[in-house]
Amino acid sequence: MEPPVLHVSEAEAVRDMASILQRVRAGMEVVIERDTEPVAVVRAAAPVRRTISECIALAKAHEARPARPPRSIPTSLPTWKRSFAIANCGTRQRGTDPRFECGHRRRAPKPHRTAEQFQTGYGEIEIDISVVTVVELTHGIQRAKPEEWRRHRQAFVDELIRDVPVHPVTVETAKLAGRIEGEQAEQGVGIAFEDLLIAATALQLGFGVATGNVRHFEHVPGLNIIKG
Repeated sequence: MEPPVLHVSEAEAVRDMASILQRVRAGMEVVIERDTEPVAVVRAAAPVRRTISECIALAKAHEARPARPPRSIPTSLPTWKRSFAIANCGTRQRGTDPRFECGHRRRAPKPHRTAEQFQTGYGEIEIDISVVTVVELTHGIQRAKPEEWRRHRQAFVDELIRDVPVHPVTVETAKLAGRIEGEQAEQGVGIAFEDLLIAATALQLGFGVATGNVRHFEHVPGLNIIKG
Protein backbone atom coordinates (compact mmCIF):
# COMPACT_ATOMS: atom_id res chain seq x y z
CA MET A 1 0.00 0.00 0.00
CA GLU A 2 1.51 3.30 -1.10
CA PRO A 3 1.68 6.04 1.56
CA PRO A 4 -0.13 9.37 0.97
CA VAL A 5 2.19 12.00 -0.51
CA LEU A 6 2.41 15.63 0.60
CA HIS A 7 4.19 18.25 -1.55
CA VAL A 8 5.68 21.27 0.23
CA SER A 9 7.98 24.07 -0.84
CA GLU A 10 11.55 24.34 0.38
CA ALA A 11 10.61 27.47 2.32
CA GLU A 12 7.73 25.65 4.05
CA ALA A 13 10.06 22.81 5.01
CA VAL A 14 12.59 25.19 6.54
CA ARG A 15 9.87 27.07 8.39
CA ASP A 16 8.10 24.04 9.89
CA MET A 17 10.25 20.90 9.80
CA ALA A 18 8.66 19.69 13.05
CA SER A 19 5.25 19.47 11.36
CA ILE A 20 6.75 17.61 8.39
CA LEU A 21 8.40 15.05 10.66
CA GLN A 22 5.11 14.60 12.51
CA ARG A 23 3.38 13.79 9.22
CA VAL A 24 6.15 11.36 8.28
CA ARG A 25 5.77 9.57 11.61
CA ALA A 26 2.03 9.29 10.86
CA GLY A 27 2.82 7.43 7.63
CA MET A 28 3.01 10.15 4.98
CA GLU A 29 5.73 10.72 2.40
CA VAL A 30 6.76 14.37 2.03
CA VAL A 31 8.25 15.74 -1.18
CA ILE A 32 10.16 19.01 -0.71
CA GLU A 33 10.21 21.12 -3.88
CA ARG A 34 11.93 24.22 -5.24
CA ASP A 35 10.01 25.86 -8.09
CA THR A 36 7.92 22.67 -8.48
CA GLU A 37 11.07 20.56 -8.90
CA PRO A 38 11.70 17.87 -6.23
CA VAL A 39 14.64 18.61 -3.97
CA ALA A 40 14.24 15.84 -1.39
CA VAL A 41 11.82 13.14 -0.30
CA VAL A 42 11.26 12.49 3.39
CA ARG A 43 9.79 9.14 4.36
CA ALA A 44 9.77 6.96 7.44
CA ALA A 45 12.72 4.64 7.91
CA ALA A 46 12.08 1.03 6.96
CA PRO A 47 10.94 -1.02 9.97
CA VAL A 48 13.45 -3.29 11.64
CA ARG A 49 13.19 -6.81 10.25
CA ARG A 50 14.50 -9.88 12.06
CA THR A 51 14.20 -13.57 11.34
CA ILE A 52 13.21 -15.89 14.13
CA SER A 53 16.80 -17.12 14.38
CA GLU A 54 18.05 -13.55 14.78
CA CYS A 55 15.53 -12.89 17.58
CA ILE A 56 16.53 -16.09 19.38
CA ALA A 57 20.24 -15.33 19.06
CA LEU A 58 19.73 -11.77 20.33
CA ALA A 59 17.70 -12.98 23.32
CA LYS A 60 20.32 -15.58 24.24
CA ALA A 61 23.10 -13.00 23.93
CA HIS A 62 21.24 -10.70 26.31
CA GLU A 63 20.69 -13.53 28.79
CA ALA A 64 24.42 -14.26 28.79
CA ARG A 65 25.24 -10.72 29.92
CA PRO A 66 25.48 -9.79 33.63
CA ALA A 67 22.12 -8.92 35.16
CA ARG A 68 21.12 -5.26 35.17
CA PRO A 69 18.50 -3.37 37.18
CA PRO A 70 14.93 -3.88 35.82
CA ARG A 71 13.87 -1.62 32.99
CA SER A 72 10.49 0.07 32.74
CA ILE A 73 8.31 -0.54 29.70
CA PRO A 74 8.63 2.22 27.07
CA THR A 75 5.37 4.10 26.66
CA SER A 76 5.75 4.68 22.93
CA LEU A 77 7.36 2.38 20.45
CA PRO A 78 7.82 2.57 16.81
CA THR A 79 3.66 -3.03 15.09
CA TRP A 80 3.92 -6.54 13.84
CA LYS A 81 3.99 -9.11 11.16
CA ARG A 82 3.32 -12.42 12.80
CA SER A 83 1.60 -11.69 16.10
CA PHE A 84 3.21 -14.88 17.35
CA ALA A 85 1.08 -16.60 19.99
CA ILE A 86 1.41 -13.80 22.48
CA ALA A 87 -1.03 -11.44 20.80
CA ASN A 88 -3.67 -12.25 23.38
CA CYS A 89 -2.16 -14.55 25.96
CA GLY A 90 -2.09 -13.79 29.64
CA THR A 91 -4.18 -10.62 29.41
CA ARG A 92 -7.96 -10.51 29.14
CA GLN A 93 -8.37 -14.07 27.90
CA ARG A 94 -7.36 -17.20 29.71
CA GLY A 95 -7.40 -20.83 28.73
CA THR A 96 -4.98 -20.49 25.81
CA ASP A 97 -2.40 -23.14 25.03
CA PRO A 98 -0.46 -23.49 28.33
CA ARG A 99 2.85 -23.34 26.43
CA PHE A 100 2.16 -19.69 25.72
CA GLU A 101 0.74 -18.50 29.03
CA CYS A 102 2.46 -15.33 30.21
CA GLY A 103 2.93 -16.17 33.84
CA HIS A 104 -0.62 -17.08 34.89
CA ARG A 105 -0.14 -19.43 37.86
CA ARG A 106 3.45 -20.12 36.87
CA ARG A 107 6.71 -18.47 35.90
CA ALA A 108 6.58 -16.77 32.52
CA PRO A 109 8.62 -18.50 29.79
CA LYS A 110 11.61 -16.83 28.25
CA PRO A 111 10.68 -15.14 24.95
CA HIS A 112 13.31 -17.10 23.07
CA ARG A 113 11.71 -20.38 24.24
CA THR A 114 8.40 -19.28 22.74
CA ALA A 115 10.19 -18.26 19.52
CA GLU A 116 11.94 -21.63 19.36
CA GLN A 117 8.56 -23.39 19.51
CA PHE A 118 7.44 -21.38 16.50
CA GLN A 119 10.68 -22.08 14.70
CA THR A 120 10.10 -25.81 15.21
CA GLY A 121 6.56 -25.56 13.89
CA TYR A 122 6.98 -23.06 11.04
CA GLY A 123 10.66 -22.91 10.14
CA GLU A 124 12.72 -19.80 9.47
CA ILE A 125 10.16 -16.97 9.44
CA GLU A 126 10.27 -13.30 10.40
CA ILE A 127 8.54 -12.50 13.67
CA ASP A 128 7.44 -9.15 15.04
CA ILE A 129 4.75 -7.91 17.40
CA SER A 130 2.21 -5.12 17.28
CA VAL A 131 2.40 -2.19 19.65
CA VAL A 132 -1.19 -3.19 20.50
CA THR A 133 0.18 -6.49 21.81
CA VAL A 134 2.40 -4.49 24.16
CA VAL A 135 -0.74 -2.76 25.47
CA GLU A 136 -2.49 -6.09 26.06
CA LEU A 137 0.50 -7.68 27.78
CA THR A 138 0.96 -4.62 29.99
CA HIS A 139 -2.73 -4.90 30.94
CA GLY A 140 -1.95 -8.44 32.08
CA ILE A 141 0.99 -7.22 34.15
CA GLN A 142 -1.16 -4.72 36.02
CA ARG A 143 -3.80 -7.33 36.86
CA ALA A 144 -1.38 -10.08 37.92
CA LYS A 145 -1.41 -11.20 41.54
CA PRO A 146 0.54 -11.96 43.64
CA GLU A 147 3.47 -9.59 43.12
CA GLU A 148 5.76 -12.45 42.08
CA TRP A 149 3.57 -13.21 39.04
CA ARG A 150 3.58 -9.53 38.15
CA ARG A 151 7.37 -9.45 38.23
CA HIS A 152 7.58 -12.54 36.00
CA ARG A 153 5.21 -11.01 33.46
CA GLN A 154 7.08 -7.70 33.56
CA ALA A 155 10.36 -9.49 32.86
CA PHE A 156 8.79 -11.39 29.95
CA VAL A 157 7.48 -8.22 28.29
CA ASP A 158 10.70 -6.29 28.86
CA GLU A 159 12.72 -9.05 27.23
CA LEU A 160 10.21 -9.46 24.42
CA ILE A 161 10.21 -5.83 23.28
CA ARG A 162 13.99 -5.72 23.65
CA ASP A 163 14.58 -8.63 21.24
CA VAL A 164 11.58 -8.68 18.86
CA PRO A 165 10.75 -5.72 16.56
CA VAL A 166 7.59 -3.80 17.53
CA HIS A 167 5.50 -2.18 14.78
CA PRO A 168 3.38 0.97 15.24
CA VAL A 169 -0.20 1.72 14.26
CA THR A 170 0.05 4.30 11.47
CA VAL A 171 -2.58 6.46 9.80
CA GLU A 172 -2.75 3.93 6.95
CA THR A 173 -3.22 1.11 9.46
CA ALA A 174 -6.09 3.05 11.03
CA LYS A 175 -7.76 3.63 7.66
CA LEU A 176 -7.52 -0.06 6.77
CA ALA A 177 -8.92 -1.02 10.18
CA GLY A 178 -11.81 1.40 9.67
CA ARG A 179 -12.66 -0.10 6.27
CA ILE A 180 -12.59 -3.64 7.67
CA GLU A 181 -14.73 -2.67 10.66
CA GLY A 182 -17.26 -0.86 8.46
CA GLU A 183 -17.56 -3.75 6.00
CA GLN A 184 -18.01 -6.32 8.76
CA ALA A 185 -20.48 -4.12 10.67
CA GLU A 186 -22.71 -4.06 7.57
CA GLN A 187 -22.84 -7.85 7.84
CA GLY A 188 -23.62 -7.76 11.55
CA VAL A 189 -20.11 -8.85 12.56
CA GLY A 190 -18.27 -7.10 15.38
CA ILE A 191 -14.50 -7.30 15.92
CA ALA A 192 -12.78 -6.23 19.14
CA PHE A 193 -10.88 -2.99 18.57
CA GLU A 194 -7.48 -4.29 19.68
CA ASP A 195 -7.82 -7.39 17.48
CA LEU A 196 -8.90 -5.19 14.59
CA LEU A 197 -5.72 -3.12 14.85
CA ILE A 198 -3.47 -6.18 15.08
CA ALA A 199 -5.20 -7.73 12.05
CA ALA A 200 -5.01 -4.52 10.03
CA THR A 201 -1.31 -4.19 10.79
CA ALA A 202 -0.66 -7.76 9.66
CA LEU A 203 -2.62 -7.23 6.43
CA GLN A 204 -0.88 -3.94 5.74
CA LEU A 205 2.53 -5.57 6.08
CA GLY A 206 1.60 -8.81 4.35
CA PHE A 207 1.91 -11.09 7.38
CA GLY A 208 -0.22 -13.60 9.22
CA VAL A 209 -1.38 -13.49 12.83
CA ALA A 210 -0.40 -16.32 15.16
CA THR A 211 -2.75 -16.53 18.11
CA GLY A 212 -4.37 -18.90 20.55
CA ASN A 213 -7.69 -17.07 20.02
CA VAL A 214 -8.53 -17.87 16.40
CA ARG A 215 -12.18 -16.87 16.72
CA HIS A 216 -11.16 -13.27 17.47
CA PHE A 217 -9.59 -12.94 14.00
CA GLU A 218 -11.53 -15.34 11.78
CA HIS A 219 -13.95 -12.65 10.54
CA VAL A 220 -11.15 -10.49 9.06
CA PRO A 221 -11.18 -11.05 5.27
CA GLY A 222 -7.90 -12.17 3.74
CA LEU A 223 -6.08 -12.59 7.04
CA ASN A 224 -3.81 -15.63 7.38
CA ILE A 225 -4.36 -17.04 10.87
CA ILE A 226 -1.72 -19.26 12.43
CA LYS A 227 -3.09 -21.20 15.38
CA GLY A 228 -0.74 -20.98 18.35
